[in-house]
Amino acid sequence: MGNFREKEFYKPVKVIPYSVILDSIKSMLETIAVEYEDDYLVPDNIIVYFSSDDRKVREKIEDVLIDELTRDVIRYLKLDFPEKPISQLRVQIRSNSKLMPLSFRIQGFFGEKLLYSKIHHESEPAEKKKENKEWDAIDIYEEENSSERS
Repeated sequence: MGNFREKEFYKPVKVIPYSVILDSIKSMLETIAVEYEDDYLVPDNIIVYFSSDDRKVREKIEDVLIDELTRDVIRYLKLDFPEKPISQLRVQIRSNSKLMPLSFRIQGFFGEKLLYSKIHHESEPAEKKKENKEWDAIDIYEEENSSERS
């Protein structure tokens, strides 16, 4: 029965700064707007989703991040690109590791066409915190006995 894990055996080990993800999506949208000009300027509907091989990580991120992030991105789009919609942009945030370091890939799709793909990697946790955000980062949990890197 040694494999049984209670929630108390999980501890927060890594964080993804919310502002870093939001800034990465904004950067992607600006890049698409410049590169594709009138073809795919700005979505009037955006789907943000997160994928990871680790179910606990995926559920944690989806619970906390997706709705808030989608709202913030749409708010940003309405302010900065008010009159240039496309029908739909799908944004995928993909963790590059099961233990979720501060590293992720953001991809933007229009239908099946990949418009943008970039890996963001940050070796150290961001020291600057945004004061006016309700939360700055998302805690990710790892099993107590997993190998730790320092």
